Amino acid sequence: MDVDLSAIGALDASQLAFVQADSHNIRLLAPAGSGKTHSLLHRCAEVHRRSAGAASFLIVSFTRAARDELRARLSSPDFAAFSVHADVVTLNGWGHRRLRAMSHQPRLHVSDLERTTMVKTVLSPAWSAVPALEKGMKHQPFKLPKLLANLLDTMKTLGFDHEDGSLRMADDRLEEIEQLGLLPLLDDFMVHLEELGVLSGRRWEPFLEVVLPYFNVACQQQYATGSFTLEDQKYGAWIDQRRQLQSGTRPGNGERISHILIDEFQDINPLDLALILKVAELNDSALTIVGDDDQAIFEWRGAAPDFILEPERYLNRPFATYILEKNYRSPRNIVQKSARLIGHNQRRVPKTMIPVSTTDADIHIFNGETFLDSVDEVVHEIRRFIEAATPNARMALLSRKRAQLIPYQILLAREDIPFCALRGYPAPCRPPVLARHPSAVTGVAAEARSDRKQSPSHRRLVLFERLPPCPRPRGKASHCTGCRPKGKPTCAHGGPASNRFWRKADSQQTALGPKWSVASHLNCSHLTRRILHEPRSH
Repeated sequence: MDVDLSAIGALDASQLAFVQADSHNIRLLAPAGSGKTHSLLHRCAEVHRRSAGAASFLIVSFTRAARDELRARLSSPDFAAFSVHADVVTLNGWGHRRLRAMSHQPRLHVSDLERTTMVKTVLSPAWSAVPALEKGMKHQPFKLPKLLANLLDTMKTLGFDHEDGSLRMADDRLEEIEQLGLLPLLDDFMVHLEELGVLSGRRWEPFLEVVLPYFNVACQQQYATGSFTLEDQKYGAWIDQRRQLQSGTRPGNGERISHILIDEFQDINPLDLALILKVAELNDSALTIVGDDDQAIFEWRGAAPDFILEPERYLNRPFATYILEKNYRSPRNIVQKSARLIGHNQRRVPKTMIPVSTTDADIHIFNGETFLDSVDEVVHEIRRFIEAATPNARMALLSRKRAQLIPYQILLAREDIPFCALRGYPAPCRPPVLARHPSAVTGVAAEARSDRKQSPSHRRLVLFERLPPCPRPRGKASHCTGCRPKGKPTCAHGGPASNRFWRKADSQQTALGPKWSVASHLNCSHLTRRILHEPRSH
């Protein structure tokens, strides 16, 4: 049974050790379900009490959902005393405040289309000043602008600095990026630039000779015109904090941040780290970094677990380490089996996880020979769940990619099983939910109602294989005309049944979340057609 620590106001021994720590800078390793948020807020309350109300806090989360949860918990009587002294924000949100101070009317370019258009228009002086890029824009007017937009953001993420802009700076960045294991992020751009004819080879010297001048001038153009991307919220704030340090400008009375607490520290990238360090240096702040090195899964977008594994090396200050040891969230056997599996990782901080729950989850593993075998088994499991109609029960279907859930949407619609799609954690909802998990996991969650009583035996975990690569060539239209994402379907294969599906799916998604386009999200349309046009099985 799950235990809500906030409801009882209790702290276990490992949580209490962290809350009452005397150390100035702390690394808190908090595995999933260990009461991290509860402990974090109690730590702030204790520091506030010790400082006689003089302490002020910047609590940084990396998602808006986590930010909102922290803000909601601050309304508890346990934390009311310091809540007015705590600023709970995402790093992008905090950085955007500084961006507004640097530019009177900053305009954010968020979508791919907006960012690509910005490259073509606002940043034209940047690429036109580099002959290889100017030539490439003439021959590749559609592919190259998008690539340059992504390259600009990636270089900021990896810590390149346009105000220095020198080859020496770039060489230093490449060396550090290589040590962090993030060099493949730039390797990909080098390969694509060669494929588009911008580079004649895959060597770093000509790569930097092309991209560094573009990066430097593009950043200058952005600040001159007030045209920014989401990554500029952090990059601009980093530049702003550094300028304040260089000018000797320090926060006045009542503005200083005495303590900075950063959640999900295992997911920060070099730019995040640079910004946090500048804010801490400017305010002479104590740092508390919170996270779990075993949950570091975002290297593909520039995050480096090295920062939480070796904080003394990268943050240039000593840290005392505390580890939360009890899991209050998961069934006992899930905690034990996951701990055994994670224990095989060699580059990690050893931890002991103690499950509080005495309930074991009912685990079934199905190995299908084909993807469709797995689909059939999972849909059968969903039918059993719906038929059981356990009150307040929920089912989750998780996959690595959102596109892998499209066949299930099709089948659920055909079986008249309601569902909805979300892009955050699966929230309590009726009817069943399709959800995008922040840790790069996509899922379907469901809830059922009946007069039957819920029991632990109804908890089920279904694992299924990944979607295999589509055998059809990419880039070619392999779906029939009825699978077009827009307009009334006219599929000759499916006839009226296909039309009914599309009306059902569109109305469901419009009411409960973003529309899904099978043609644009699923590159295995041959599977889609087979699912759509085969007779129903009951």
